[in-house]
Parts: sequence; structure tokens; C-alpha cells
Amino acid sequence: MAHRIALPAGLKGIFVAIGSILAAFICAGIAAAKGRNPLGWGVLGLLFSILTLIVVIVIPHKDS
Repeated sequence: MAHRIALPAGLKGIFVAIGSILAAFICAGIAAAKGRNPLGWGVLGLLFSILTLIVVIVIPHKDS
């Protein structure tokens, strides 16, 4: 039987925060590569993490 290690609530929050910040940087990088506003997409990535990451991957490149 597998044992799960219970993390304190504060430690779980740190992991969520690190994941959100990482998603924000990834979203901003992808958005910049596609000609989109990296700051706006980075903020959205910080707030909505994986959902924003999926959307920014799916949207097409912005035509100049």
C-alpha cells in the first residue's frame, strides 16, 4: 500500500505560487514569439495558469 506524504498547507501554497509564476513566464514567452502582448498574457498566465497556457498555445500568430 502506497503511503502519501501530507504537506503542510503553507507548503502547498508555495508549490501553487511557483507553478503560477512558471506558467506566467511560459505564457509570456509563447505570446512574444507569436507577436502578442507578453505582459498581458503573462498576467493572465499568473492568474489562470494552465487554462491560459492552453489558449496561448492554440491561438495563431498575429499578422503584422
